[in-house]
Amino acid sequence: MSKYQALRRAKAGALACLIVAAIVFTITVIGMRQGYHSLWLSLIKTASEAAMVGGIADWFAISALFRPIPSWNRRTVAGLHIPHTDVVVRNQPMIAENLALFVKERFFHETTLVRFVREVKPTQVLTQWLSQPQNAAQLSHYISQFLAASLRVYDDRLVQAFIWRGVRKIIRYLDLSSLAAQVLDVSTKDGRHQVVLSQLLGQLSHYLNNSQTQQMLAQRVSSWLKSEHYMVEKLLPTEWLSEKSAQLAIEAMANFLSEIQHADNNPVREQLEQNLATWIEKLRRDPIWRQKIEKMTEQILVHQHFAHYLYQIWQDLCQRLAVDLDSDTSITRDNIAVFMTASAKLMSENQSLQVLLDTHLESAAQKMAPKVSNFVVRHIQKTVESWDAREIVNQIELNIGKDLQKVRVNGTLVGALIGMGIFLVEHLLLNLPF
Repeated sequence: MSKYQALRRAKAGALACLIVAAIVFTITVIGMRQGYHSLWLSLIKTASEAAMVGGIADWFAISALFRPIPSWNRRTVAGLHIPHTDVVVRNQPMIAENLALFVKERFFHETTLVRFVREVKPTQVLTQWLSQPQNAAQLSHYISQFLAASLRVYDDRLVQAFIWRGVRKIIRYLDLSSLAAQVLDVSTKDGRHQVVLSQLLGQLSHYLNNSQTQQMLAQRVSSWLKSEHYMVEKLLPTEWLSEKSAQLAIEAMANFLSEIQHADNNPVREQLEQNLATWIEKLRRDPIWRQKIEKMTEQILVHQHFAHYLYQIWQDLCQRLAVDLDSDTSITRDNIAVFMTASAKLMSENQSLQVLLDTHLESAAQKMAPKVSNFVVRHIQKTVESWDAREIVNQIELNIGKDLQKVRVNGTLVGALIGMGIFLVEHLLLNLPF
């Protein structure tokens, strides 16, 4: 049964109760006119009379919510309505405002959001959920679908042109000199670059001391002697000279790198430190350097071959990713699932990190709550105000009208009971002995 049919049946039931009360009232009045007078007949008449009053009063109260009374149709000239009827339509702006404020105070108030984050512990919940491989696979599937859809949108040439124009504008507006200075400053803070340099030098020394590297260098020296110094190669032992020269060169280079690696006050390190400090300062303050970087950036942006090269690389990456995402055995999708499962495992083993992330979420919710709640209030208020008033009335009546018709039935029955009670009290008071 549809909501509309259920509403019509409920209205018919409430109307039937009122009609029964009216019929009973009519019969009792006719009986009294015919000379039938008894206590029971008077009691039934009073009860049916009160039932009609209760039923009609509740009909008026419920109908006044949804439409004007009297309700004139379009074919007649509208007359004056009873005040305070058609409540929903007349108060649509107030309903919109109050609904928006209710949602704001009950759902998006900062204390509510903070309490929600604190009680739910979203980091822990997400960690436990992602720890299940099927959940991680499901989420990675959704992410892959989103990426694939984004790539399909990007495949449109108008969208591509719009994105590339936006990227060029962003790059032109960026202060690349200051950005580069900040990156270098952060990278060199507390000697971080020196640690990286030591590791790189260690790896390079290990590579130079490798027998394969030494053999390759000896072969290169031998080939050079044979091609550039043919006569010398005939007179001298080329293989021995190549091997020894390669060994000596590698030893000298290894020693040089080892000195730089293990000595903090090495001149090369000091010179690098000075050069980095100079570059950072010039990137920040020197207008000549800033102009050079801006000019170089502009040349790169307007260089057609370079732009085409970057564009082709990006296109190829997007096409490869799209093909992979559409595959049933997508490597990207599997890697996303593995990454999320591994991240969840690491998070589950680090309770302090979960607490820290939840604390940051609480702080973010507290800071964002005013802006989010104001946006939600405006959105709800404008949306409700834009609705067709009669459509709102119809939807409300379809969803709760069935229960409201039960109120009419109850009003009829309760009116009958109250009428009987009043009649009995009146009869008792009239027949007291004093």
